[in-house]
Amino acid sequence: MLITFAHNMINCFAITEPRNLELLSSCLFKYPLTRLVGFYNGSSLRASDIIDLSIHIVFVDYQLQEQFRKLLVKIAPHVSVVYIAGEKEHAFQAFEDGALDYILCPFDSERLDKTINKFIRFSLLMPPAQKSFKEASDTEFFFVKPDPKGKIELLINSNDVLFVEAYQSDVVIQMADGRRFVCFHTMREMEESLSSCFMRVHKSFIINYKKMSAFDGSNIIIETNQQFRIPLGGVYKKSFLDRRNTMVIRKPTKGMEDNILRRALTYLLMFFLLDVNVVDTCLCFG
Repeated sequence: MLITFAHNMINCFAITEPRNLELLSSCLFKYPLTRLVGFYNGSSLRASDIIDLSIHIVFVDYQLQEQFRKLLVKIAPHVSVVYIAGEKEHAFQAFEDGALDYILCPFDSERLDKTINKFIRFSLLMPPAQKSFKEASDTEFFFVKPDPKGKIELLINSNDVLFVEAYQSDVVIQMADGRRFVCFHTMREMEESLSSCFMRVHKSFIINYKKMSAFDGSNIIIETNQQFRIPLGGVYKKSFLDRRNTMVIRKPTKGMEDNILRRALTYLLMFFLLDVNVVDTCLCFG
């Protein structure tokens, strides 16, 4: 069953005492599809710190669960929680709290085996919309590689991006504050990875739709401290206009206007005829 996650590692986070951290890390290392990507180091810890790392399982010391209860409640819709307990009696509390499972310390590889497989079985039963909390968060942040050797990864806030422009075989990310990052990615990679507020409008441009200031029929205008005119490519025109049309305030259709005018003229004619006694006052007009 582990093959299900062959292209999607099971990311783990530990909220545990230092003496347990090394043991847990070595146990998870034995599994080809699990990795410990973060741990509590004594500093302040927020729910976003865990969610932004795309964590799947959080291992929590039973002794620390009260201290981190508010955080656990916030991350519960996004991750699976596993208690690290010293006694079997603590298992009942784990299930009462809605935890996925518990493991005893010192760690039993067979028991950890069951926990990992339990997580996979539950994940397979989850609706697609719930499988990836990263997708649900709509990729508010993303990493890019501005270093040709790939040694540096830069964290970008989607809300600060105006557009992405093709640059030779790479891309340039234009930020709202004027900074420009040349990144060693393709336009296709960017298009497939960015959130729904980004839209391909030209073979050389992907815009942040929320940053658009105006549209003149052939160019998309993005204006901050300087103005950018992004051409609208013919291949992408229909999808752009379809999206734009959902934001247009519409006037009544001509048919509605004609109907309103016809009814108004009918009533004016009726009052005029009644006033000059041309028709009987009982006459009804439809």
